[in-house]
Amino acid sequence: MKNRVVRIRTGTETALVTGADGTIGSQIVFLLIKLGFNVCALSGSAAKMRTVIADWSPEEKARVKVFQINFAEPLRMRTYLEQLRERFEQFDVVVLAAGTMLAPDGPVHGYEHHAWVNVIAQAAVLRAVEEKMADDARIVCLSSVCAHLALSSDLADPELLHSQRHGVYEAYARSKLHLAVYCEQLAKEWGSGGGSSSTRASSTSSSPMLAATPPSTARRIVSVHPGVVAGGLYRHTNVLTRWLSDRAANFLRSPVMAATFVIHTALRDDAVSGGYYEDRERVRLQPEFRQPRRALVFKQIEKAVDDLFAPAQPSS
Repeated sequence: MKNRVVRIRTGTETALVTGADGTIGSQIVFLLIKLGFNVCALSGSAAKMRTVIADWSPEEKARVKVFQINFAEPLRMRTYLEQLRERFEQFDVVVLAAGTMLAPDGPVHGYEHHAWVNVIAQAAVLRAVEEKMADDARIVCLSSVCAHLALSSDLADPELLHSQRHGVYEAYARSKLHLAVYCEQLAKEWGSGGGSSSTRASSTSSSPMLAATPPSTARRIVSVHPGVVAGGLYRHTNVLTRWLSDRAANFLRSPVMAATFVIHTALRDDAVSGGYYEDRERVRLQPEFRQPRRALVFKQIEKAVDDLFAPAQPSS
């Protein structure tokens, strides 16, 4: 940690943050800048991001580079990620904070909306920058305590990445569980020497997104529940829920505190790679969801990312 502190203070560390215009994501960006990081901020809305940084000092603004990306548009997303990959030399911290809840939109690229935006798109970002991550990079994914509520009896069903079986509430909970499982299984791959995307994907592919350097075991990836925070995530809920959320805002965790928990979890030296954390404690998610089924979910997510980055087939 001492070496990392020196690098941060000298302004040589770069962080990548998705969902940078969100309630928690915007605070994560600001705190990282205050810590001394340079930040690549992926935002769903450039206009919203301009509002976020409007009151920042010139020095703070100079430390952030904003890129607009819509995770619900796969082909454009792929193009933007390819460009992003070429713009930066190294990422020392990656925070996957983008997500949607109770989205009324239909499937994306053939996948259920929450599964795509909250899980597959975030895994795609990680794949895109994997080659550029530092040997001791820290990756943290924003999961949710709702992951405990996903219906375990259906979790390994391959169709669940493609459709909603029990409505949007369960689809959201399942996506947050799947994101945590993805982190857990990816940590196993890294720790066992299973390799990076280059060995998980087809070796015959010419796509640069399918060719990354083997990761160092010093890398750590964790998932975290940032706490219940009133904000834009609840925009698709019913009127009563939004009203209660607004009224309870003073009793919920503040965005700044949630962002602090996320960054602390990412940088702490005793974090167990692959672990899921709530309030600084490692928590076991869905113990009845056995390893073979977790591995199957991971494989399905990896295949979706492979398909996204695979070279386009010539039309006949």
